[in-house]
Amino acid sequence: MTPQEIITALRRHEAWLTARPGGLRADFSLAELQGVKLSEAKLQKAKLTGADLSGSDLRDANLREADLYGVDLRRARLNRADLSATDLRGARMRDAILSEANLEGADLREGGLMSYGDGREVTFYESDLQQSNFNRSVLRFANMTNANLSNSSLIEADLTGAVLKGARLKGAMLRGANLTDADLSGANLCDADLADCCFDGADLRHADVQGANLSNVSLRGANLEGLDLTGALITRREGKTPDGEARNRELEEIFRHHTAWIKSGGAEGSRASLDGLVLENMDLSNTDLSGASLKDTTFIHCALRRTILALADLSGADLREADLTMADFRGANLSDARLSGANLTRADFSAADIKGADGNPTGRMWPTNMARAKLTHCNLAGAKLRLANLEGADLSAADMERADLTDAVLDGTNLRDTQFERLATKS
Repeated sequence: MTPQEIITALRRHEAWLTARPGGLRADFSLAELQGVKLSEAKLQKAKLTGADLSGSDLRDANLREADLYGVDLRRARLNRADLSATDLRGARMRDAILSEANLEGADLREGGLMSYGDGREVTFYESDLQQSNFNRSVLRFANMTNANLSNSSLIEADLTGAVLKGARLKGAMLRGANLTDADLSGANLCDADLADCCFDGADLRHADVQGANLSNVSLRGANLEGLDLTGALITRREGKTPDGEARNRELEEIFRHHTAWIKSGGAEGSRASLDGLVLENMDLSNTDLSGASLKDTTFIHCALRRTILALADLSGADLREADLTMADFRGANLSDARLSGANLTRADFSAADIKGADGNPTGRMWPTNMARAKLTHCNLAGAKLRLANLEGADLSAADMERADLTDAVLDGTNLRDTQFERLATKS
């Protein structure tokens, strides 16, 4: 469809919704709409059966009660979209971002599309929601029977009364989610992060939670018949414990010694090493963590605006959806790091100047290593990436407007649906 045809269809649909003359329900069935910008569009009750909306921008769109049967929403941005009571059977939503979206009463079961080619076959698609971002979204009473949500993020999502019977949630992050009265019978929750979740009244019969983190979960009235707890981490903490306070004091001490280490050029203090730790609800904005060891560190709800992470080792770190506005990553190691959905506006990933023992520049540069980093749906507007190594990195559907990629290494980089405007790529 041409842009003008889309605009005309939207205008007629809006008239149809308000019963005005000339109104006509929008029908985008099987339409090729890859990468289309429909943010804030009024598409409630629209027909989008089998439409290809991969990589599209549907932020804040109203799709309430829309027919999205068999739709392709892979890598789409649906932040804060209203998808309540929608038919999403057979939807493919891998790598989509649905943070703070409303999917109350949505149907996400498997579905089939009729193919009108030779043989008139019916092709069935299971709902593929792998690696999707549903953080703080509303999924009350949504039907996700047998859906594949492996490695997805549903932090603090409202899944009250949701049907997740037989769903695959292996490796998913559900920390703080509300699963009151949800049906998780037969679900695969292996290695999932379920810390602080509420399972009150939930059906967990024969669910598999091997290796899952069940710290501080509430299971009042839950049906646990046949629940496999092999290798699961089960701890309970009531409020802020002395151990928690002691850990905060320990972190403050680590940061204090790290600051002394930086200021003295390594003569005093000690380098901060937080490898593998989970840091929650910490404001690290404007903190100088240059040179710190943060391998496999997870940052949950941490503010890192203008944080200095130059020459830090962040390999394998989890910074998904983090606010890293104007953060300094010069010369850092971000190989295999996860930054999907992060706000990296005007962040600096350019090469660091290597200085000699006398503190003066040597004329040599140390490029930032972002090999294989996952940066899908990131906001990299105005970011500096001069000489950065992005070999094998995934930048699909990222916003790269005004970004500087001069002399960056882009071998094998996934740039599908990446938004470029006034991009610098050469010296």
